[in-house]
Amino acid sequence: MTKNTEITATILIHFTAMALIAGLFFAINATQYAWNSLFAGFLVGLNLGLIAWTLQRLFLKKSVALVTFVIVIKYALLLGILLLLEHFGWRMDLGFVAGIAALFPTLGFIAYRYKRWFILTGQN
Repeated sequence: MTKNTEITATILIHFTAMALIAGLFFAINATQYAWNSLFAGFLVGLNLGLIAWTLQRLFLKKSVALVTFVIVIKYALLLGILLLLEHFGWRMDLGFVAGIAALFPTLGFIAYRYKRWFILTGQN
């Protein structure tokens, strides 16, 4: 697998886990939890995509200033969005936590891929 297909597969795994969690909430008629889980999953997916992009730029020895700028702005925007939502009365609930938990299957997939790569290349 090339790097781009690995990143695409990782994002696909994440959005599948996110959709399954939201679907579960929709199935039990907890629509507010479902929308909050989709929002949190989207934030985590966006974060994963930006991390992959910045690491790729960093490893290719591209502009370090741009990478640093993207990382700093990303977290500032995330904090700003959460504070703005808090100001308007939105509360983090079970759906939001479940959406963030969609990251765990994604991390498991990444760990599996790297473990498999180490086994196939004979590294320990």
